[in-house]
Amino acid sequence: MNLETLKENDFLKDILAQPGSLRSALGQLDFSPLEPLAWALHKGEIDRVVLTGMGASYYALYTAWLHLAAAGYPAIWADCAELVHHTPALVGPKSLLIVASQSGRSAEIVALMGLISGQAAAGLPPAGLIAITNDLGSPLAESARLMTATGGKQILPLSGVILPLHTEPELAVSTRTYVNTLAVAQLAALALGTYAPHGGGKLLPHFSDLEGTIDGMEAYLSTWGEKLGLIGEAIGVPGAAPLILVGRGLSFSSAGEGALNIEESAKLPAIGLQAAEFRHGPLEIVGPGLTGLVFAGERSVRDLNYRLWRELRQKGMNALWVESQWDGEIAGGSLPMPTAAGIGLPLAEIVPVQLLCVHLCLELGLTPGQFRYIEKVTSEL
Repeated sequence: MNLETLKENDFLKDILAQPGSLRSALGQLDFSPLEPLAWALHKGEIDRVVLTGMGASYYALYTAWLHLAAAGYPAIWADCAELVHHTPALVGPKSLLIVASQSGRSAEIVALMGLISGQAAAGLPPAGLIAITNDLGSPLAESARLMTATGGKQILPLSGVILPLHTEPELAVSTRTYVNTLAVAQLAALALGTYAPHGGGKLLPHFSDLEGTIDGMEAYLSTWGEKLGLIGEAIGVPGAAPLILVGRGLSFSSAGEGALNIEESAKLPAIGLQAAEFRHGPLEIVGPGLTGLVFAGERSVRDLNYRLWRELRQKGMNALWVESQWDGEIAGGSLPMPTAAGIGLPLAEIVPVQLLCVHLCLELGLTPGQFRYIEKVTSEL
């Protein structure tokens, strides 16, 4: 497939549309409805924040969990299936739920909304529900806006808030919705954690970081064909061994979502791990024939990640350093990524992985981003 033909691929078109989609969304976001929840959290009327989703949405929420936990709030990052089937007690009358789902109607999300509805019918609704979704007519969005009538009495959570992703629906593997979820979820967490629902100046630096990251993504993708070639040279022909992606902090979301993207698009096994966890066992699989990505991450942990990258290279692994800038030594084992700032880091990190998916698909004779077994919205529990 030549570059001109490739330009018509839905997955690549979605990748290239991400900067514009995010810029448009930033201009439409309104966090003022979070004010009652921010107050309740600040005063201790909310005893826990449960962040939940599935797939790409789940990994995106990890970044929001980090911000809330760093601010000292009791936050729990939970897989929605585990939440519904094994830990429903986490959803109580003093719980704030932050639920992300681009469709708002995947099987686990619908089940969770049923759980909430049952609690509301018993007079014990959660304190609040923040719905991050791209479908304003979905069960998730409806649950955030509707009252539940029980015995002639109206029962409503303290606050139901919908935070739209403001992007066009996708036909292929998640790209625009994932990036927008990263931005919306992080800004919402920062608004709650710093009690800045109206901004109050506290959110402005984060908006600025996202704008700068958008500029970096646009510049990077303006030469996407060249970047695709560099990625191909670094990765080569995929082998039988799984691809390994490791990161810390905000970059752990990139490792998890990156592995998911590779599995969905290229149909290859991939593993996304927290970088420190990689030393607790998985390090034993390292050697020639194994390829992996090490995300440089935030400045506070860059040296730790750099030492791991060097060790993996010394052990014969084709370990590639993912950072926007690098020195001469790193240049021989790296993947270029867009420049980024602050909370924009994970948004920029996923872009080279998306192009890596395109490369792998082309090498394997697959249509980039096309599903084989699953659908865009998972309907089976």
